[in-house]
Amino acid sequence: GITPCELALSDPSYRFVASGKVHNISTGTRVHTNPIPDGYVRVSIDYAIEENTPLPIPIEGECHVINDAIGTLVLWPIELVVLEKTVVNSLKNQDKHGDILIKTPLSCDIEAQKVDQSERVINVETLLPEMFMFYKCIMKMDCSEQVIVPIDIGVTTQSKTVHVGKEELLQFLAQEQIGVCHILIYMTKMYEYASVTGVSSLFGFLCPSGVSVMTQSQKGDVKKVKENRRNRSRYLVDVFKENGSKGKVFFTPYNAGFHWILCVIDPYNNIVYYLDSLHNQEDIATGKGISEDLREIVDIALFQFRSEIEITRKLKMDTKWITIQ
Repeated sequence: GITPCELALSDPSYRFVASGKVHNISTGTRVHTNPIPDGYVRVSIDYAIEENTPLPIPIEGECHVINDAIGTLVLWPIELVVLEKTVVNSLKNQDKHGDILIKTPLSCDIEAQKVDQSERVINVETLLPEMFMFYKCIMKMDCSEQVIVPIDIGVTTQSKTVHVGKEELLQFLAQEQIGVCHILIYMTKMYEYASVTGVSSLFGFLCPSGVSVMTQSQKGDVKKVKENRRNRSRYLVDVFKENGSKGKVFFTPYNAGFHWILCVIDPYNNIVYYLDSLHNQEDIATGKGISEDLREIVDIALFQFRSEIEITRKLKMDTKWITIQ
């Protein structure tokens, strides 16, 4: 069994450092000839958020940092493996941030959360000829086989490849859940098109893993939530400073828990265009319904960005949010 997951580290701060898959914990006792210690599981890394961060347990002579381990199996602490299953924890009694979406840590009940690819329904008769050939190629793949896709969204600190497995390819064909890897590939094609047509100076792209809620949190753990939000705001500031210019907007996909929201951020004009296909029509133009988490990290990031580049002497946290129908 192989289950998509996010991989976190907790030192010096809790944050997500990679995406990948956790492999069946009921089979296999070794990874690269090394026994699996108590409290660890086998994972494969598909995409590195922090390329040069050391692995929890390096593989001597082979892998020492996360980027070295892309496409191979490594050991990861079980409490820092987070399955893609969202839950809601209320922090209202401890903080004023309201409800936030978090992802639940891996438990030994992983067998119940496996996805059986054979049960996925794909109506091959409706597929275009190119997609039908694509489907035939996918079905010939081994479950552990992966396709390496180059990634370039114009951010120098971004990982340059993403590993896409049979599971993600079938999800795409079946029109099921869209993950980070799908979004990154789509943004790469958008950036490529913008570069070819000469409009790349007008459009920038932000990695969804650097923006979306990915905090493992227990009720009352307000400190960890705030720290994670600060890290995500800092990511936005760094990209704006590296790639921003007057008139340039940044496409910012945000995962609100099995649902994607798009923000188009104009950092120099302090404006955010908010697009949510599930937005309540009654909330249009009222400002209500926008994720509290998203609003906070973006508002703070824009305030910090404008402060650090000294865009104005009189700074206020007064970002204009415009909801698009």
